[in-house]
Amino acid sequence: MASEKRRPALITFAAVIMIVVGMFSLVTAIAGFTNVSWLKQFNDDIGGNLVWSAVVDLLLAAGYFYAAYSLFRGSLFGYYWALIFAVLNATRWFFAIFWFPVASIAVMAIDVLVIYALVSSPEWFGFRYLGSSR
Repeated sequence: MASEKRRPALITFAAVIMIVVGMFSLVTAIAGFTNVSWLKQFNDDIGGNLVWSAVVDLLLAAGYFYAAYSLFRGSLFGYYWALIFAVLNATRWFFAIFWFPVASIAVMAIDVLVIYALVSSPEWFGFRYLGSSR
């Protein structure tokens, strides 16, 4: 039996979390398109348009799903894509902390875990440490 390089568990964790965040963003987009009252109040407070907010959520959901797919494949582009989307998601929820404090803190904590998972396993994506003779 040929020995295959196994994907680190933290990378699998990060990819699964990206799927969960993508599903949450998809539900938020659907809620925006259907004009749900709690989301409408949030958008009215920040002066936004609910339909455009829903379109942005839909695009973000697609980005999260692609990040998860790329992480499962082990591509270097997926590594950067997932890092960028985790940082964007944490930043987005940081600004929503006054409207949704518990959810914002929970999502930001999960994003920190995703970032940690990605930066703790760079060898899976082909990075080599400086000074390494391997």
